Amino acid sequence: RRRVHGGLDYSLMTRLHLLTKAKDKETVLRIFQQVFFLRHEKSRAFLISVVADELEISKTEADELTRGLLELISNYLYFDVPNEELLSMMPNELDDATKKLLGRILVSNREQWRKEIGNVSAGISPQLKDFNWSVNLKTASNHCARMSVPSVILTLTIAKPPDQQHTLPYTTTTDVELSQARLVTILDGLRHIRDTLANVQS
Repeated sequence: RRRVHGGLDYSLMTRLHLLTKAKDKETVLRIFQQVFFLRHEKSRAFLISVVADELEISKTEADELTRGLLELISNYLYFDVPNEELLSMMPNELDDATKKLLGRILVSNREQWRKEIGNVSAGISPQLKDFNWSVNLKTASNHCARMSVPSVILTLTIAKPPDQQHTLPYTTTTDVELSQARLVTILDGLRHIRDTLANVQS
């Protein structure tokens, strides 16, 4: 009897057999990488188009296939499935050779993918992954004069926890505009936080 892993939804993986249309094993590996790195919703249309072209299938089939692969990858990483149980995650309809190929790809990419997602689990607060900044000049006016008012645009890249236990975290980018006075206030607050942490560690 096949073991069911956590929230694994086998109904999403009915199209995995479409991977047999790949020209070679490198194509299958490339599709896995594309599904993982383009898993965010804003990249979905591009991902579907790329996979459809790779396998010469319809976009509807590519959509179903990529959702199935993401279901497989998500559960494999989230539940830390042992290697000896990998094949039991695959749909029964898949031939043994394809199952073993998918298993090898999962195992070989495990560490890299886990580093990419930062081992973020459900319930963890969003994490700041990166930020950038630029100066913005606005023209303000009144009855007496016109002047340029500077502000700072902070671009924050944030890793958000998954909405469900067995799904992968995703990143979002947010722009925040700060006036010079507001920036000074925030910097003062950050210095206080830095000093507090330093005192705790000492």
